[in-house]
Parts: sequence; structure tokens; C-alpha cells
Amino acid sequence: MPETTNKAMDRCRLLRGAAAFVALTALGTTGLVDVAESEAAGPSPVGAWMLNTEGEGGKSVDMVAFTKDGLVINAGGISLKAPPPGQNSPITIGLGTWAKAADGGVNVTFVVLAAGTNGAFQGTNTISSHALFSADGNSFHGPFKVTVEVGGKVVFTGTGTVTGKRIKLAM
Repeated sequence: MPETTNKAMDRCRLLRGAAAFVALTALGTTGLVDVAESEAAGPSPVGAWMLNTEGEGGKSVDMVAFTKDGLVINAGGISLKAPPPGQNSPITIGLGTWAKAADGGVNVTFVVLAAGTNGAFQGTNTISSHALFSADGNSFHGPFKVTVEVGGKVVFTGTGTVTGKRIKLAM
């Protein structure tokens, strides 16, 4: 596969993965899901989040959800700038895990499957992040790292930042 295709896939995945990760970490303390008493002392990511990511591949917006049992679901994202022709490839929903960190933040890791420009499986994007909550638990911010593997070999690593805003009930 041409290196430009791999780089484009990596950058696109990096942003989308980061956005998903941020969304997951952005879940605050006031979600629709009851949070266990042991978690009530501090912010929790449980709920739905809108994430904004910025990294080597550009900027994107993602939708992410965190469950109370540690599952992260990245519904995908949209790049804020169209990639050059032939450098955008489809990605799947991302799945992963999260856990509270000792500093009151959250650690998140999730994986997104990547396809080449022909639509066939090409590899994986693994996104990891540590984010800290705002005082009210309705937003978060932190760095992320993405690792892209194709055929079992790392072909790209990158970093960026993610910010998340909790999606609240509008009624």
C-alpha cells in the first residue's frame, strides 16, 4: 500500500480516535445512568459526550459514550477539514475501556478498525488518553496518543489534545 495512503489513514484515524477517546473521558457526574456511591465523590465519565480533537492529522468532532461498567463506545467522528482526494478511508465504531485515575481524571483506551481506500480491512488504530474533568464534571481536557498498525507493524504514531463536553438532557 502506498505510504501516502497509510499516512492519510493514520491521520484521519488519529483524529477520529482521539475524538472518540475524548468523548468518553468527557462524561461528567450528572449522566442519566446512576453512578455507584463509591464514584459519587468525584466526576464520572458515564454518559454521552461530544469531543473535539486536534492533532497531527487535523481537527475532528466525535460522539462517545461511557458505560458505568467501564465500556467506551466511539460512534465515530467527522473531520473539520476535508482530506486530500484518495486519503480518506472508512473506519468503524471504536470500542474500549475506561477507568478512574488516582488524580480524579480518567484513563481511556479504545480500538478502531481501519480500512484501505478499497474498503478492505487494513489495520487498527489504538487511542489512549488521560483526561481531567472540570470542577462541575461536565467537561474534560487532556492529551491523547494514537498508534496505527497495519499487518502487525506500527506504521504511525501521533499525539494531540482532546476536549469533551457532556451531552445533557434538553428537557
